[in-house]
Amino acid sequence: MVVRWRSRLVAAAFLVSAGLVASAPGAGANSGLWPLAPFVRSWTLTSTTAQGYSERAVLSVGRPEHYRRNLTNGGFPVGTACRLDPATDAMVPARLVIKNITKGFYLKLDVHLTSSLVGGEVDYSRRPICAMGNSAGNNLSVQSDYPLPPGRVLTTFLYFIFTDYYSPAHPQGDTALLNAPLTIAGLAAGQPTQPTTEQLVGPGATRSVQTQEQWLLAVSGRQPNRYLTWPASSSDLP
Repeated sequence: MVVRWRSRLVAAAFLVSAGLVASAPGAGANSGLWPLAPFVRSWTLTSTTAQGYSERAVLSVGRPEHYRRNLTNGGFPVGTACRLDPATDAMVPARLVIKNITKGFYLKLDVHLTSSLVGGEVDYSRRPICAMGNSAGNNLSVQSDYPLPPGRVLTTFLYFIFTDYYSPAHPQGDTALLNAPLTIAGLAAGQPTQPTTEQLVGPGATRSVQTQEQWLLAVSGRQPNRYLTWPASSSDLP
């Protein structure tokens, strides 16, 4: 599934949304919405094709939170598209910023995030999109609708969803699930016929075994656990 997420274009370098500052008690009284705390770690993916086109993407993530209504990330309320269980499910707020760093040429920006274990909820231009429960992989692809000039930035807000993160055995959350691998790829995924060099820098960044142009990361910042299996859902239990 290719998803063109609702994105905000800014002409300068990467910006931090003021909406991500943690709110004090009563701060959301007027709007009824509560901004989540700031991001805690990030990864930078640089992608360059053989023709010399380049983009740089920065993925930033926050801490896992119980799903609660009215929590927002960059003005995007959680639970807008996905049906989540507040007793068991956790969501991790994230932001993806992609920049055309090609000198003198327009470029259609493109980043793909895929995981068979981690779901996602994305701020899409026409409507929010939920990608969960696909054993073949929840594919979240951020693309600009048209080529953007040098220096232009595309910013997208999203949530990573961890089902059954909370349970009687892990009332504070099963942090091992945060080591689930996420595959990230830039122009190599969008232009598979062109030789592309990609480099991911950040905590626990690991090259994919299947495709060398792709990289793995885990929102925990630790080494991604390729052998991780998900616990049985509470709905599957007798």
